[in-house]
Amino acid sequence: MLPVDYPMSPFNNAAMKEALLVIAALLIVLSIVVQLLKGFVFSRRAWRGGDADPELEQYVKRAGTPGEARQVLRELEIRAVDQDSRLRSRVYSTGGEIALIVLKRPAVAVRYYLRALRANPDCTAAFERLTEVLVAQKKLRRLERVCWDLLSRLGDDGAGSPMWRRCWQGLATVYAATPRMVNRADAIRKMLDFAGPDEDDDNGSGFESDDAPGDCHLPRINATDTMSR
Repeated sequence: MLPVDYPMSPFNNAAMKEALLVIAALLIVLSIVVQLLKGFVFSRRAWRGGDADPELEQYVKRAGTPGEARQVLRELEIRAVDQDSRLRSRVYSTGGEIALIVLKRPAVAVRYYLRALRANPDCTAAFERLTEVLVAQKKLRRLERVCWDLLSRLGDDGAGSPMWRRCWQGLATVYAATPRMVNRADAIRKMLDFAGPDEDDDNGSGFESDDAPGDCHLPRINATDTMSR
């Protein structure tokens, strides 16, 4: 007996079309979500500056002696020309590390970190290193000027950003060191507590952990022994 072909009922045909439309709609929504996530990740990398630049890391490795370090700094000066602001900031931050660690010249390093911040006021890594050096040298008034300058450049749009928080933390450090200004430091800390936790603060210190890429990722070199010289 030959099999009989039964035509699909209008109900089943409509149900299949509806199911296909639902699946298609879900795929479109999924595609949009994926694109949004990609955009979010990209924007975070742009804000934070992405990963360390392998070429800049090579500059650090080549700066093993004071003579080599001076040559590398000359090359970095040339490289910084005609670069976009974020890359120029990274170049100057790298120069600061070399000046601080290899040449043991914190004053020269400070100039490089300041140039990095002029190129990119969101460069938290350069600001953190600059803060460490200026605090070690007890140059708190200079740190205060840097903090206020950066806050003015960040403007209202930068309120709540990682750099905004770090500038206020720097001011709190400055004012806490002066007895008659301790109240200012307390007020700043309360304001920061009210503003909520730092989205980049994974270790509760107010600064990025060593594993955080940072927007001007600095070479992993221990500078502790050179800062107060």
